[in-house]
Order: sequence, then C-alpha cells, then structure tokens
Amino acid sequence: HKKLPHNIIKNCKLGFDPKLFTSKKLKYYFSKNITLVSINENLIDDIFKNKIKKTKPFFSLPEKITGQSHQSKIKKVRNFLKLNKADYLFVSASENVAWLLNIRGHDNPTSPIPNSRLIVGKNKTLILITEKNNAKKIIIEKKISNNQVITFQKFEEIIKDLTGANFIVDNQSCSVFSEKIIKSKFKILDKIDPIYKFKSIKNSCELKYMVEAHKKDGL
Repeated sequence: HKKLPHNIIKNCKLGFDPKLFTSKKLKYYFSKNITLVSINENLIDDIFKNKIKKTKPFFSLPEKITGQSHQSKIKKVRNFLKLNKADYLFVSASENVAWLLNIRGHDNPTSPIPNSRLIVGKNKTLILITEKNNAKKIIIEKKISNNQVITFQKFEEIIKDLTGANFIVDNQSCSVFSEKIIKSKFKILDKIDPIYKFKSIKNSCELKYMVEAHKKDGL
C-alpha cells in the first residue's frame, strides 16, 4: 500500500514554494488534514552557498534533424488555439519549448533540455521566458528577437500587458505561482498542452535519428 505525505503528516500547517509545485500535485500529496501556506521566497536558496553558475547559451538543431521548421510548429499551435477559441498557450514544460523552437541547452549535466517557458499567442505573440544569456545565440540566428525574451522576474508584468480573455495552461507542469498570476487576469481553459500530442507523432527525420540514437546508446 502506497503511503502519501497526507497519510503521515496530519493536522498541521505546511509551507511550500509555489514556484516548484503544480496545484494538481499539491492536491494529490497534501489535500487531507493539512493547511498549505505559500512561501514565495525559497528558504533553501537563502542558505545555499554553491549558487548555480551561468551555463552556455541555448543552441538550435538543424532542420535536417528535426524534419520540421519551428515556424511550421508554431503555426500548428496557433491553429489549435484558434480552433479552441483560446488567445494564448503557456508552455510551462521546458521539453515542449525545446520541441517547438527546435532548441536545446546546457542547463543540466545529463539532459539537453533548455530551462525555459514560452507564451504563444493565436496571432503574433511569442515570448520566451529565460535568462537573457541563454537566448544569445538564437537571437543572433533571428529565431527570436531580443524584445521577445524576458526573465521570469518580468512574468507578472508581461501577463498584465497582454490583451485577450483565455489561456491554455498545462496542469501537469504549470506551477501554482505562474497559474495564480495568469488567473488574476485571464480565464484558464481546461485543456492539456497540445504540444504533447504534436511531438508524439514522429516525422521521417525524427524516426531516422531515433534509430541512430538507440544504436549509439546500445553500443
């Protein structure tokens, strides 16, 4: 029998960092007999001495590997938004940002996933949320412009500046913190990020390089 935190911790107040949890996860792990208190400052960061060093900038994958341009992928997302009467999609899963923009990063020692978030509008809006240094190369390549890149500290400000009514927010990966900011101005539509489905359908180039990757991994 699997024990969850609410089976062990009872009748208490529990602090949590809203930037690290989704509302779905909190409900699952801590829903019974526990009062949750949001603490906006991460208490571990306050005492952690070995701060994370700056990493190398994100880099692009060539179309011969991805089999599809980032423009055509973005167009597919925008068509989905229009079909579902949504104004924006908040891409909170970094691996989905990687697929959509055909980019990778050096943020993690064992994974090429670029640490980032993305806002895609049904018309022209495209906002990458990451550290400015991360976007340096892809700005030079004109994949995205300098004014389309913001740091996470500017997230609330940019949400307030957007016009429209509806946001699609992924409950699998969107933090309580980000969800609350979006909810303060927009109606959240109960839909899964469509990129999960789009990226699951592999084109011929992706199939070819998946086989090559498995060969190398097997060796």
